[in-house]
Amino acid sequence: MPTIKRKVEMNLIELIDWASKNVDKVKSEIFLSNARDVFGNYATVQFSVDGYAVITEGITHDDTFTVEIEEEITEDTELDLIERFIGGTGSVCYTSHTMTIKECLKRTPEACKTTHLYIENDERELVLIWHEGKLVE
Repeated sequence: MPTIKRKVEMNLIELIDWASKNVDKVKSEIFLSNARDVFGNYATVQFSVDGYAVITEGITHDDTFTVEIEEEITEDTELDLIERFIGGTGSVCYTSHTMTIKECLKRTPEACKTTHLYIENDERELVLIWHEGKLVE
C-alpha cells in the first residue's frame, strides 16, 4: 500500500504515546517544543536507544511538538488529490481536491469517469496512488 509522510502537532502525552508505538523510529531522536520559554530556549524530549523519554525542565502543558509520521494511505485518508478523469465528451481533464478518495469518487458526475488519482511528493512530482478502481501497490 502507498504511504504518505505528514507533519503532525502533538502535545507531550501524545508524543510519548506515539513514540512508545514507534520505538525504532525515535531512538536517539530529539524533539523540540514549538514554544520557547522566557529565556528563549526550547523544551526538548529525547528518546534513548531503549525508548525511554528524557524530558528537559520547564516543559508545560502548552508545549507541542511537530512530528513527521508515515502512514498508510487508505480510501478514507484525506489528501490533496489530483484527479484525472474523462469527461462526457471524451476529453481528458484534471482537477484538484482536498478530500478522501471515497469522497472524490462519489462527487464525480455520472457523465465522467475517474481514471487516476495522484498526490504530489516533496519534490512536487505526481505519484500515482489510485488506478483501475483500487489503490496501487
